Amino acid sequence: MFKLAPGDVWPQRNACELVLVLDCRAKGFELRGLDGVLCVGELVLLPVGNDLTASAKGRVLSLTMGDFAAPSRPERLSDQLIALLMKRAWASSFSSRDILEPTFQMVEVLAANKRRAHQEHLDAQGRLDPRITRALDHIDAHLGENLTVAKLAEIAYLSPGHFSRNFKSVIGTSVWQYVTERRCKRAKELLETTSLPIAEIAFDCGFAHQGHLTRCFKDSFGMTPGSLRS
Repeated sequence: MFKLAPGDVWPQRNACELVLVLDCRAKGFELRGLDGVLCVGELVLLPVGNDLTASAKGRVLSLTMGDFAAPSRPERLSDQLIALLMKRAWASSFSSRDILEPTFQMVEVLAANKRRAHQEHLDAQGRLDPRITRALDHIDAHLGENLTVAKLAEIAYLSPGHFSRNFKSVIGTSVWQYVTERRCKRAKELLETTSLPIAEIAFDCGFAHQGHLTRCFKDSFGMTPGSLRS
């Protein structure tokens, strides 16, 4: 375990490390290459090196993963069970090895599944019309911004009408239905992995207000954001 203050450089890593945030001031740690902040109770796999700088005051528990394949950039692991097991191992009066060894196995499976899903996503995009792929990449990178059909069509080098028809033919949904689904999925990730207020999550994901997020979220997942979090 080590303490961090704003501006501190994270210790040199010669192997992959699994980090659990025990406590943190402000809105969380910002790590270069990590989508969003890292808050209390969250887990992240860190790559080899020492080019990460803390953006807040707090304490983290860092465990070397040995022969585990290190990611090329910080990789968030959204798993509350693993975080809970690590906390119990740290506070346990019994042998932490009995808890940590199966926890490492769970981390390995979880990370492998995340990487496989990401590769399958990349493979699927590789089979799409590259003009539509450019639009999809822009949508994912700018979910919190004002996305318009005209702007996306411009990125795809198509007229708005042609773009809308091609998009629905390739993706199977309208542009706005797809954007709303992606925003809801992103909001779900933030609800599950951060302690950010729901209103702030709504804004960050491109919704007009919390009520807008609630309506769309319930249509997508059959529950409200507040129900999911509780």
